[in-house]
Amino acid sequence: MRQNGGMPPKVSVSAACIFLGGLLWAGRLLFGPSPWSAPAASLAGAGLILTASVTAAAVLLSPGRWVRISIAAAAGAWASIAAAAPIDPLWIAAAAVGGAGAALAWSRPLDGWFHQIKPDRVPPKAAALALGLIWLPGAVGGLGLPEVTPGGWTLAAFGAAGGWAYARAVRGALWTVRLALPAAGAAAAPGLSRPAAAGLLAAAGLLTYLAWTADARLAVQPPAPRRVKSVSTPPELTPPGPAGRRTEMARLRWTFILPVSAAGAAGGFIGWAAASVGCMDGSCGPASVFMAGLVSGLTAAAGVGIVVVLADRSLREWREWKAGGESEEE
Repeated sequence: MRQNGGMPPKVSVSAACIFLGGLLWAGRLLFGPSPWSAPAASLAGAGLILTASVTAAAVLLSPGRWVRISIAAAAGAWASIAAAAPIDPLWIAAAAVGGAGAALAWSRPLDGWFHQIKPDRVPPKAAALALGLIWLPGAVGGLGLPEVTPGGWTLAAFGAAGGWAYARAVRGALWTVRLALPAAGAAAAPGLSRPAAAGLLAAAGLLTYLAWTADARLAVQPPAPRRVKSVSTPPELTPPGPAGRRTEMARLRWTFILPVSAAGAAGGFIGWAAASVGCMDGSCGPASVFMAGLVSGLTAAAGVGIVVVLADRSLREWREWKAGGESEEE
């Protein structure tokens, strides 16, 4: 339940634990013993950090039923790493903190936060497609056993770029995902172990299916408005004039550019640093280190960009819905 219309304190605690848990699992994967090579571990670690950042931001900014599903998916990724990595103090800390955050988010007292009266305005399958594309680089790194193939790096970059373009409703982005994702997934599978190749093909197939659903199409191409009788428009819903539109666009640019740039720089630095440390023994060349930093930066920037887009869309629709409700009461 909400307290005085505000955010329950448990929501902030849950978001903080989820974010910290993702960081701890990424640190355990990057700097502890594991079956992954340095480039694969850096890509998977960047994916874990991105997943934790996106999920924690969604818990705070855009609560909905799909957020809880995302938390469950993140917890599943943590569990897979826990099963493959030896137990040590960092493993225990990551399991405790991340598990506490996920359990708190799924607890009954927070049902009112994640199941609000206003329904989700973004179609569920469209949100799953956008988030799945952004989390694809992390899946490529996690399934990169024994090594991330060149096709895997291509698939990771395609997932980050495709997810960002689809969330921004770039023209042709949906058709690009529909047609190119199966081929990219098939190109990334050769050279992997059979279970890893099967998992990667299954992920690409699931995302391709989501791209062909009606929800995915309607999210970027709403149906044409029906003709209705003219009615008086409340002042709150009146479109802004040229000056108001310029102010709104400037606000959106800065709201988008600042967090996305910061996330890209941080993700690139983390990927480059992790790959550099893992390659100190000469097991990989400078190209692998550069690709790890580049893909990590692009993935982090694209993921945070998707959260900003979804949160801004939800807030604008909530304001319109609230203004419409107040006008009806008057």
